[in-house]
Amino acid sequence: MSKAEAEELGISDPQVRRSLVRIDTGKANRAPPDAATWIKLEGQSLENGEGLEPSDFVGVATLWEKPDVFHGLTNWHLYMVQQGLAAGDWRESVQAKDWVGHLVASVAGLSIETDKGRIKAIIRTWKRNGALSVEHRAVNGRDVPFVIVGTSVDASEVSTLPHLQTCGAGGAESAGSEPL
Repeated sequence: MSKAEAEELGISDPQVRRSLVRIDTGKANRAPPDAATWIKLEGQSLENGEGLEPSDFVGVATLWEKPDVFHGLTNWHLYMVQQGLAAGDWRESVQAKDWVGHLVASVAGLSIETDKGRIKAIIRTWKRNGALSVEHRAVNGRDVPFVIVGTSVDASEVSTLPHLQTCGAGGAESAGSEPL
């Protein structure tokens, strides 16, 4: 697994990252990008040790399910992010103090430090789907990209407040007011 993929999934341990192997077709244009099979290389005890003799271990490959970046998130989270965007100015640059990722982290109950890759992937997907958009504004003579609401989520399509254990206790509380 590449460092970028591991960061996106929140895998920080290099040993775990190296144990995950992607298997896909030899020709990339023949299959969709997410059609790969993932395996995890693990040690399995043969339980053949006796007395002071330790058991033998062998390497085995087990199927591994790549987690979904949007696990635990609903349309309520997107709605609350869009409400936050409408109420303030949020920049596209991850280096900015007012980076939109801080808003996403607050709403989703994620950590900027440990979940930065996942937050970036969520923002990238929402921009690709048109839910978020980028607007360039002149700030001190420079062209600065700000994230704005793209296609708004209809309030009637917003599910109820998410269960706190599913999405993070801080997410729903720090998101502001209840949805309509």
